Amino acid sequence: MDTMSQSIEAIRARYRPERIGTLLVGESAPARGRFFYSDDETAFARHIRRAMQAAGLLPDAIGHREFLDHFKSCGWYLDDLVLEPVDDWKKPERKAAWRAARASLATRLRDYQPRAIVALLMCIEVVVQQAADEARSDASCSPRRSPATGIRSNSASGWRSSFHSFQRWTAHDPHRHHTRR
Repeated sequence: MDTMSQSIEAIRARYRPERIGTLLVGESAPARGRFFYSDDETAFARHIRRAMQAAGLLPDAIGHREFLDHFKSCGWYLDDLVLEPVDDWKKPERKAAWRAARASLATRLRDYQPRAIVALLMCIEVVVQQAADEARSDASCSPRRSPATGIRSNSASGWRSSFHSFQRWTAHDPHRHHTRR
């Protein structure tokens, strides 16, 4: 992992909930360096914050760091399939990176033990599901398309439904087994 990727992962780790209820999986952090957990709010983070506000899950006046803290307190976590930026690579190289990252994601899934896994992009859904299978995770896997690409529903009402699902998945269940045997 290069220095930039190590820095990104250190920042991301600060926002990892003690117990991950819903794991959102993106492709990779952007090559230009700013990502969801950066100090500067990205377009994707702003979209998620506004959708959460529209769903009544956040107050209207909330800063970026407070939003990230709230996101964490909900048990929600955004990780990426590939731990180095690949968004500026050509499609064949990106697909190869996704396949190569499957085992790494499976290892992280065994550690995270999320109740739900949400692939944010259509193009990575299969690899994310394969990683969940390899991890023997019993988490519910659900596609939720990114507002940036592969959109299923970019509307606040579409995200509102997703957020309410995330809340259900995050509810504590002490009898739930986290990995398949």
